[in-house]
Amino acid sequence: MAELKARTMLVDPTSGKHIKRIDERTITDFFQLLHGKSSEDIIYIPDFSELISNFNQSLTKLLAHHSDKELRVMHSTVYNMWNKAKVASNTSVKEKLNIEVLAKSEEILNTLHGRLPSYERAYTNPQPSFSGYSVSDNDIDQALDNLLAEVRVFTEVVLCHIHSSVLLDPALIREPSIYQHCAFMKTKLREWLLRESGINLRYGEEDKYWMDEDSLVYQLCIEDNLNFSAELMLPYLELSDIKDKFVIKNAVFNNIISRRGDRCDWNCIEWPKANESKISRASKILQSLTHIDSLLKLIYAAETKDVKYDIQEDAFFEIKQLTR
Repeated sequence: MAELKARTMLVDPTSGKHIKRIDERTITDFFQLLHGKSSEDIIYIPDFSELISNFNQSLTKLLAHHSDKELRVMHSTVYNMWNKAKVASNTSVKEKLNIEVLAKSEEILNTLHGRLPSYERAYTNPQPSFSGYSVSDNDIDQALDNLLAEVRVFTEVVLCHIHSSVLLDPALIREPSIYQHCAFMKTKLREWLLRESGINLRYGEEDKYWMDEDSLVYQLCIEDNLNFSAELMLPYLELSDIKDKFVIKNAVFNNIISRRGDRCDWNCIEWPKANESKISRASKILQSLTHIDSLLKLIYAAETKDVKYDIQEDAFFEIKQLTR
């Protein structure tokens, strides 16, 4: 799913300074901004309905030709209920509709949770498109796209759930089930990211692992031409001995290879070139992972502070101006 982009200036909620043009940042930044305007004791959550609407539009395009009708129905059901609640002017009707959003979103999140293992198996143990042929990168790509479609619908449902919760009672954001859903999804996304990164964990030993010879981590840490950075990805791998790219970079640069030719001798360093398909898949996983992680940070922040819904017209105006 292509990242949504916006056009105005992005404001640091702490200092009030313009820090970057929004057209240089993506929707992920807005997920992170949702919990940005806060004081020592209070977290202010603005109206982020425009963010949900734009996420929905992008997801609708993605699912337009998706073969799974049930997923398309789940995608539209919660959003349509949430949209009715958003436009309702009668207070009692709005409250009733938001309560229905919470009930239906919990139901659909549980359904998505139950569907995930079969889609995950199709990705981790893919079958060739044609009998007698070996599994191709295209087969794996398609399996991952189907799996991440589930994750994106999950993300949309969580957004609607949080928004309706805040409208009903900001304290509802502390309700533990939504955090547990997101924490589970983050764990799965990390597993898939490790897989595409060529990092294999030893069973039962989180800090014990080995890296494939062509792990994309090598190229990511040394080159700057990938479509995501080492600084973004490495923290999500959660490996205690690879906190930043300089660990890998130094290891490669310290492994100098001496070669002798007929007319001269030279020293060089080498690192493996990553599989382009794995880089592409890792990028897709990382996008969903940053979304879910941002939601978890929002929920976690709400656990330790009072939560208030900010209804001011100018509160987080940059969120309201997404892709206008």
